[in-house]
Amino acid sequence: MKLYPNTQTIDVAEYHDAIKTDLQKLFPEFKTVGYYERLDDFPQTPALIFGLTDITPTRADIGTEQVSVTFNWDAFIIVDALDDAQSRKSGFVYAARLLAFLRPGCRFGVKVDDPAVDGAFPETISFGGDNARGWNNASAITCVRISWSQNGLIGENIFEDCPLGTPIFKEGSGYYES
Repeated sequence: MKLYPNTQTIDVAEYHDAIKTDLQKLFPEFKTVGYYERLDDFPQTPALIFGLTDITPTRADIGTEQVSVTFNWDAFIIVDALDDAQSRKSGFVYAARLLAFLRPGCRFGVKVDDPAVDGAFPETISFGGDNARGWNNASAITCVRISWSQNGLIGENIFEDCPLGTPIFKEGSGYYES
């Protein structure tokens, strides 16, 4: 019989909180770590803001009546740009720390698959409009975006009470032989 190891449904709110907790531990020197923060003015830096960009259904059907999805995440590391060269370097040093953390096995204590990392990319952001207070505030900060995705299941497993585990009726990733 084939069993699927991660048939627990994902609580998306708990998933956010678990990521925030792990990122606060990873970046104890950061003054701001949060999700979906509305930034009307400069945050205290260094800062990390993250969030889901989308949840996309996959084509996998494991026969449990659950929906297999891909959670796509972006994290934005924001650093002061008083010294542009130093801030770009610092932004990517922090990004490298996060990329190293997002290794196989990093699941934030949530029943999702290993992260698939897309990379770290420079971003341009501004606060309070492109030319707030008469100056280009986008040049006063450095921002690096780190993107990754993880697969998981949402919805109830109809075999949750089955003592042998969850039987699998269709092939896909994440299956193992018992």
